[in-house]
Amino acid sequence: MRKEVDHLPLVQQEELARVKKILMDEFAVAISLATQPWKKNGKIHKMILFGSYSRAITHPPLEASSGA
Repeated sequence: MRKEVDHLPLVQQEELARVKKILMDEFAVAISLATQPWKKNGKIHKMILFGSYSRAITHPPLEASSGA
């Protein structure tokens, strides 16, 4: 299993970096508000990617149909 995202296009790498930051920030808030010791010791061990994010398959952006 890969640990890096360097096989993905730059746009997807940036999206994943943003998602990771949001997840980590929100998880830190949840941990800080936890009252049980086992919850305060929580950790995120890995993020598993599915679909095109795991295989570096890119799809062209969807364009609005002109209806012609």
